[in-house]
This record gives sequence, structure tokens and C-alpha cells, in this order.
Amino acid sequence: MFNKSFAVAALSVSAAAVLAAPPAAADPVNWGAISLSVWGNVYAFSINHPTEADAIRAADQACKGQGIIDCRMMVTFADGCGAVVTSPLAIVAGFPIVGFGKGATPEEAYADATRNLPTGTGSVGSFDREHACTHP
Repeated sequence: MFNKSFAVAALSVSAAAVLAAPPAAADPVNWGAISLSVWGNVYAFSINHPTEADAIRAADQACKGQGIIDCRMMVTFADGCGAVVTSPLAIVAGFPIVGFGKGATPEEAYADATRNLPTGTGSVGSFDREHACTHP
């Protein structure tokens, strides 16, 4: 319902105050997420969802769609990229050595994911890398 008292108050604001106000930051429009199953050694991306919750649900469903039941969200990203890097050490004690990250570009997301690898695994050899980015 339209609130007339709000409209009157808004019209009484001076033009100088309106012109001096900084632009409002836009809410993220496109969300993405990455979901992981540790036991199944599977991960899945989702991109271009209107809310963070929708992106998480879609990533979990994509992961579970591969016959996995223990999927869970590892990272979300808005209007940018998400990345996964896997250490060349592959699997230790049955668990994948994986880092997840986000950034404005694939390179920033890869760098963040590499920083998020477990200590001691990020400096050996080359990595398997994969990313997904939302569309503006």
C-alpha cells in the first residue's frame, strides 16, 4: 500500500541533498554457488540465480544429481566467479585436497581458491582448475 506521508516527506527533501547523495550500491543480481561431496569426490557449480539461496539449492541439486547424498555448499559468489583448485597430491586419507574461492574474474577466483587449500598443499606441482562465472 502506498504511504502518503512517506511521499510528502520525500518531496520535501532539498535538491542539493539529493544531488550530493552517493549512488546506492546495486544489490547483486546473479548468484552462483559451488557444492561439494567429500565422500563422493564430486563438486558442482550453479550460476545466474536471483538469490543466494536459489544458487545454493541448485548447486546442491546438481551435486546430488550425480548420485551423491552428502553434498553441501562450500562457497557462494555474486556477480563474479567461483573456482575450484585441486592439489596434484590428489587424495590424502580418502579426502580430496580441494580449495574453493571467489573473485571478480576467474584469475581472482583461482588465486582465492589456491589460498584456501589446506596448509602445505598449495606449492607442489600444477593444479586441476575449474571455474564458473555469472553473467551480468
